[in-house]
Amino acid sequence: MHGTLMFFLFLAAFACWVFLAFRAGQIVRHIPIAGIPFWNSEMMVLPGVIGFLGFIYLLSGFWNWELALIMVASVHLSPLAGWFLTNAFGKNAARGTARQFWMGLEIGAHSPRLVSNTFQLIAFIAFSYPFVAGYIFFHHPWGSAVLEDQEIKCTLLLLTLSSYLATAIIVPKMLTSENLDEDTRQNLFFSQLAGLIPTAAYGAIGVSAFGFNPNSIGFEAFGGLNRIVSLGLLGILCAFFAGTVLIPYLVGIQRGRVKEIGFLEQIKALVVEVEDVLETPLGAAHSTKLDELVERITTMSQQFLSGEQILSLYNAISLDPAKANEDQKRLKEAIDDTGDLDGRFCFLNELTRLKAELPEISSNLRMRTPSDADDAAAKWARRYESRKAELQQKIDDRSSHKPIVAAGLGSGVVIIVSGILGEVAKTAWSLLSHGR
Repeated sequence: MHGTLMFFLFLAAFACWVFLAFRAGQIVRHIPIAGIPFWNSEMMVLPGVIGFLGFIYLLSGFWNWELALIMVASVHLSPLAGWFLTNAFGKNAARGTARQFWMGLEIGAHSPRLVSNTFQLIAFIAFSYPFVAGYIFFHHPWGSAVLEDQEIKCTLLLLTLSSYLATAIIVPKMLTSENLDEDTRQNLFFSQLAGLIPTAAYGAIGVSAFGFNPNSIGFEAFGGLNRIVSLGLLGILCAFFAGTVLIPYLVGIQRGRVKEIGFLEQIKALVVEVEDVLETPLGAAHSTKLDELVERITTMSQQFLSGEQILSLYNAISLDPAKANEDQKRLKEAIDDTGDLDGRFCFLNELTRLKAELPEISSNLRMRTPSDADDAAAKWARRYESRKAELQQKIDDRSSHKPIVAAGLGSGVVIIVSGILGEVAKTAWSLLSHGR
């Protein structure tokens, strides 16, 4: 009877947990994109730990305060480590949240089925958890070691690991995006590095619960051999990090560099064409050539905008803000704050700049005599010659730019810290297992 009562308490707790998670998601949608206040951050990280430990207790009677403290400490250490790495090695950290927000919305707009299917799969796995947990619960005696082991495995697989599906699918998509600026990509990289800390704690429990390789790396300190990092755990952490963060980060850097250089090459080609027109003695014909260039640039801008859904949406919201819903207003706010970090906006701004300059030059030359117009055009040409040199320098700089060494250093530090923290959790689990 006691066991059955505990299971009904588990069902009630699970229902409350789902409701609170849903409410937390609604509240987060109203948080200013400039940052997440402390209590809102607590609301996002604590339910996972409370659910993990609380459900296992209600399903099997397993509880240990030391393990609970380790888990709570790990989820709080993660954002602190992320804040340190982002502010120590990153750039534009204050605007990173806004940039990631509208980058996420853009991914959702381009790949709606990927995003919806991911979260539907997560929901299916989470809601299958009470059924699988109930089957295990009623097939083993209450308080037995077998019940504890099985419920811990069930909770890890169906409740905890399912939450990592979003990280494994959505985050790589964002990191590999060719439209994400390098600073935001780097900040996201650091935040995912810090996320390894709670991952290590959960992973350590999984390594022990599922009986993976218990061997460890040892090193000598102060004359004694210390057992520090589990090989199995470290291997899992490195593989997860490489597949979901490091490789997508490096791929995204290369894709972003190629696209940015492509934008610079297009602007440079237009500048070269303007320079050639102005250097050629054409008299009154200068105006005709420049007007033709303006029409071509206008067509380029329209074609570019038609292929960029997020930019078209932003322009539509800007034209009629009253019709925008809350998400669209937040999108506009985020783009207003961080649009200069996106290469597409920079490209459009350069096209707009040329569209504004060329009619002025054309009008100025049209009022002159043919010989005077040629002299004036030659002076204008020297300005565009200087701009061509500036663009070429930017292209050369971007072509030779390499990812910062700090990313590699940060990776090593956090993986080591995660391994040490995970080893503490593993040791606690081992002691608890032997003490039952």
